[in-house]
Amino acid sequence: MNPRSLLNLALALALLLLGALVWHAQRPAPPVEMPRLTTLREADITRIAVRPRDAEATQLERRDGEWRLATLFDLPADDEHVRSLLALARTRSLARYPADAIDPGEAGLATPALTVRLNDTSLQFGGTEPLHGWRYVRNGDTVHLILDRYSHSLRGGPTSLASPTLLPPGSRLHAIVLPDLQLREEHGQWRAEGRDIDPERLRALAEAWETARALRLERVAGKHHGKSPRTTITLQPVGTAPPVHLTLQREADAVWLVRPDLGLRYRFTRETARHLLQPPAATPTTSDPAPTAPDA
Repeated sequence: MNPRSLLNLALALALLLLGALVWHAQRPAPPVEMPRLTTLREADITRIAVRPRDAEATQLERRDGEWRLATLFDLPADDEHVRSLLALARTRSLARYPADAIDPGEAGLATPALTVRLNDTSLQFGGTEPLHGWRYVRNGDTVHLILDRYSHSLRGGPTSLASPTLLPPGSRLHAIVLPDLQLREEHGQWRAEGRDIDPERLRALAEAWETARALRLERVAGKHHGKSPRTTITLQPVGTAPPVHLTLQREADAVWLVRPDLGLRYRFTRETARHLLQPPAATPTTSDPAPTAPDA
């Protein structure tokens, strides 16, 4: 190989090396994984305590794979809130500081707005920092800043964390007694007492009760314990579970179903209540106009 060819080869190799160095310098650095708020794994959490500053504390326990409120009649917990609480354990810490380097008054940690205990790990929620709106959360000797998707929905006390369903998850009904209708399942088919109604319409009504979710729960105030006559509803689950007795209360913009045995009432819209109190309308034919449903 002559000297000119050797020079060209050397120049080509130099250009390749320079290009490789430039590419390597411009390649983005791999993302740095931010630490978690706690070291807990969701599967290991079996006890949760939620203590808002201005509301009643709530104790939740996981038993046989199901979360229940130990402080409110052992009711099932709301799945959505439980998921938020479990996700809190693994949320990302956007910044961390030694607790003694943070002024607790300025961070809102002198009197935390909310304290959440996951097993034995206590998390205290303070205020937000002004630049990004991130929440101050203290875990032991460290104060974290997190993107807070959790705390506001956890400050309402036990009724806000209870499941809004009238029946436990997976429940099936065997009989229903409504103000103007009594229905029962017999040999896999729903029938109405003294009424000729399509069994499929009755089945849809039963399924509506089995899956009904209230907008919210409230403790029953003293004025609702009076002795005036009330419209009653009875739901009889399949098996040996006791019947669920409800009383119906109508308001201008809502309907409440009250469980006197629990001292709780469940709020539904008037439209939802209408679907619970009567079978769905039959599919109209071309010759028959659709019936008009009375208001609940």
